Amino acid sequence: LSWQLEGSAAAINETGSVRKQEYRLAMLLGRDVHAPAEGHAAAARAQIASIDATPALIARGDPQRPLGLPPAAAIRTGFDQAAPRWRRALRPLALQVLQARGDDRLAPLRGFLGVVDDYVGQIDAVVTLIERDNEMRTFWLRSSQLALVALAMGGTVALVYLMFSLIVDPVERL
Repeated sequence: LSWQLEGSAAAINETGSVRKQEYRLAMLLGRDVHAPAEGHAAAARAQIASIDATPALIARGDPQRPLGLPPAAAIRTGFDQAAPRWRRALRPLALQVLQARGDDRLAPLRGFLGVVDDYVGQIDAVVTLIERDNEMRTFWLRSSQLALVALAMGGTVALVYLMFSLIVDPVERL
């Protein structure tokens, strides 16, 4: 359970980082449109590559770290809807901004900016689901720890009673 909690926490971090990455990409695209000679296009392409890698990492997990989405169906469904949306909708719009020239760049930028908030909201919903799942698992971990403490205390009392009845009482009678 603690391993799953650790993996979920890493999934919260990685999935949450997509929000930041998307907004950073929007900022870089806007800078590139308004000041194309300053080299923002290369940074935007690097940001796109970084965003491309993140959903793949989250989907496959990383046992070394650990990183893994919780097995809840709602989380998996939300993630499976959000991850392809980047590749199908937002990535092509971002590339259109980078490939367009002159005044033709504003329309794709507006298109990207028009959908990025909704996409970030979708990612935020997945993060919220993972956080709620983590809260439930934390409750169960703490409950099991309390049960183990109670079991240990009960076992200690039983051992003390058995020691007195099997060892101390017979020795006192002798």
